[in-house]
Amino acid sequence: MSYIVGILVNTPWWVWLILIVVTTLGLRDLRPRRLSPVGMSALPLVSLFLSLLGLIRYGPPLPAIAAWAFVAAVGGAVGVGRASRRSMSPADGEIRVAGSWFSLGLGLSIFAVQYAQGVLNALVPGLRADPLWVAASFAFSGFTLGLGIGWLIRVHQRVRMIRSLQPAEDSGRG
Repeated sequence: MSYIVGILVNTPWWVWLILIVVTTLGLRDLRPRRLSPVGMSALPLVSLFLSLLGLIRYGPPLPAIAAWAFVAAVGGAVGVGRASRRSMSPADGEIRVAGSWFSLGLGLSIFAVQYAQGVLNALVPGLRADPLWVAASFAFSGFTLGLGIGWLIRVHQRVRMIRSLQPAEDSGRG
């Protein structure tokens, strides 16, 4: 038990800040809300930036890059499926979306895996040289990236479709 307490106490303060932000954003997504196209794009694009930064920073071996790309494609398909099932309707230049547990679950899952990876990398530094560990780490990153980008692409497709079905506004009104 003291081992776990030691890990938690020695966790940098900013990690707990990230957990608070992830939880807050996930809880916010439980309620129906309105999103702008820019607002919908922020998190998946940040995920893309961080994933590409990780690839550049760590220069993983080819099998890890292949795992990342393959699992990103799988994640993209899952993201498209999730976005296809989410209820949406137009709302004055924005889109009204139904509440969902998905963001909270995904955010906490990503946090938990990243936290565990950080702890294990700190406790067993040799893991960073293990090709299977590196491939698994990058595969997880690829899956979450694909999930977000797939979701974003499908939501933007649906937004365009919803807007194209709206009646044209009367330009004569003042």
